[in-house]
Amino acid sequence: MDVSNGERIKSQLTEAVVAFQRVQMSVTAESVWVDLHPGSVVVTVRGAISPAEQSCARDEEGRELLDRFYSHLFEVSKRILEVAIEGILGLSMMRSRLCVDAESGDQEGEHQLRLMSVRDFLSIPLGKYVGNTLDFAGGIREPLLIFGVNCIEGDESGRLANSARDNAVWLKWIERRIHGEAEAIAAPTGYIPAYDDLVLLFREVPGRDYLPEHYVEQFTTRVAESIAKIDRVDEFCRANVPDAPQMLFDVLAVQRERLKQARRQFGDCISPLDIASAGFQSGQKDSLRTQIP
Repeated sequence: MDVSNGERIKSQLTEAVVAFQRVQMSVTAESVWVDLHPGSVVVTVRGAISPAEQSCARDEEGRELLDRFYSHLFEVSKRILEVAIEGILGLSMMRSRLCVDAESGDQEGEHQLRLMSVRDFLSIPLGKYVGNTLDFAGGIREPLLIFGVNCIEGDESGRLANSARDNAVWLKWIERRIHGEAEAIAAPTGYIPAYDDLVLLFREVPGRDYLPEHYVEQFTTRVAESIAKIDRVDEFCRANVPDAPQMLFDVLAVQRERLKQARRQFGDCISPLDIASAGFQSGQKDSLRTQIP
């Protein structure tokens, strides 16, 4: 990973942590430090505990109480931060933990990364598993549609873009798409729902309006971030999965080139409304998948 790319990733992770601390844990830290390691991300938050809490934690009982309080608070809300980190790194989280230093007022969190969530349950090398999956898919006469759903996507401030009830909309759209009753638009990272279909579904299911700004917020393609994710997956596999099939890297290369093509056509931040209006010709129809928040 080059230095400039690493610093940009650290900056994005810092912003995600600051937003999480402020919104989910009601803490405004003095500073945040991010350390990137091959298999983990270590985040140190300076000055995250108030002077009153530090005073309360002068004895062992107070320290244990403070540690239990913040650990529980982190445990019930950490998935929001994990999703933000996964979105930046392009890797899934295996586990997260929080350590509180009551004397200094610092909090330290460690987030361990994994390439695939199923990895802990594999009895064969990861590269062979990927190869077997590709071989299996290659023998299917009529490939099934594959849908990617991020149910708890958030913005830079930590606010969730969707409520839990919106999952019913995405599932309903998937059902209609499978039966050819909903349109999809070719985008650089997959097929996305057409805006008009979502307007009708939001009125039908949760009973509220779905505005153009909601659509833009949830389906905008951020080319630089997407290419950075592909590069990290590529680097991780080359360094840690020696038996990874060449087809994996070929597909990553196709995805990377498709994003670069989209950048030349639309710019670095691509609104779904622009894609719907002008159209996106990827030249790789068979490698696109359907993606919704």
